[in-house]
Amino acid sequence: MAWNESGNGQDPWGRQRGNQSQNDLDKLIGNLQRKLKRSVSGDGGDGSGGILVVLIMVPSMLVGFDVIPQSAEEIDLPPNRIGRLLVFSVACAVAWYVLVSGAVGFAIPTSGLADAQMATADAATSLWGGSWAGTLLVLGGIGGILTSWNAFIVGASRVMFALAESGYLPAAFMRIHPKYKTPYVGILTIGALS
Repeated sequence: MAWNESGNGQDPWGRQRGNQSQNDLDKLIGNLQRKLKRSVSGDGGDGSGGILVVLIMVPSMLVGFDVIPQSAEEIDLPPNRIGRLLVFSVACAVAWYVLVSGAVGFAIPTSGLADAQMATADAATSLWGGSWAGTLLVLGGIGGILTSWNAFIVGASRVMFALAESGYLPAAFMRIHPKYKTPYVGILTIGALS
């Protein structure tokens, strides 16, 4: 019997089954698709609504941590201490986002969460009693995103430096600034391109 045959009421291990109109794999995939669709659309009814949407965003919340290995050569600390500090900083970031999510959950009533356009800003408005708080929070968020992009300039310039050292990019990208000891040609190039 092939993997996709119905089995005429029996499974490959010889256990008796009822009449199968559709094989088990098709049922499994169909159930999984329905559950995923409900989770993404937010109407799961079991508290799972929107979970996948949030999980998709999680890597972007930790932007900037990927630059640490690229710039680790310039850090004047023992490698084991760098590793501990990296784990500690990721744990702090995760704790921060958990606290923010909890604060939003406690600040807005359950009925209001469904109607919220920007839940965190709406929570700030609710807690501080003025729309200025929501506006300030959104501006702070934009500022945070913009400063995170600085990490990409740092990381990309170090990658260009390493590629130049390996001979994959012109040697000009290996130039180090005499005062700041940074790969300034890569920084200027990435800055110009962005």
